[in-house]
Amino acid sequence: MRIYYKVLRESYDNLYSCSSSHSPHTVLYRPNKWSKAPEKLAAIDYYLLVFSKLKDAKFFISRNYAGTKIKIYRCEIKKGKSKDLPYRLVWESVRQICQSTNGPKDKHMYLWPDGTVMAKEVKILTEVTK
Repeated sequence: MRIYYKVLRESYDNLYSCSSSHSPHTVLYRPNKWSKAPEKLAAIDYYLLVFSKLKDAKFFISRNYAGTKIKIYRCEIKKGKSKDLPYRLVWESVRQICQSTNGPKDKHMYLWPDGTVMAKEVKILTEVTK
């Protein structure tokens, strides 16, 4: 079993993705349970994001969430890929997809952080403590 790393935010004993934690379509993660992307995002081949290396997850936090209560968890994935990822959608485009069956009105392309892997399913294992 290969281990990957998921950056999550804890809120009231629940775990959510750090980057979409305020969306009505946020994915809830539970230890030892498989999670999937919201249907409207999966329909356009946009799935859950993890990191292939711990150092990349830590760097991502240091650049985007320093000083917050964001945590890293070890995880397993199903059907992951790190090449030919779809355009990175910013929050506004994700919101538009979730509210419309016609897809986003505008796609914004940014570089994915180093070590990004997109997976159809993610299972949270344990918190990284160091």
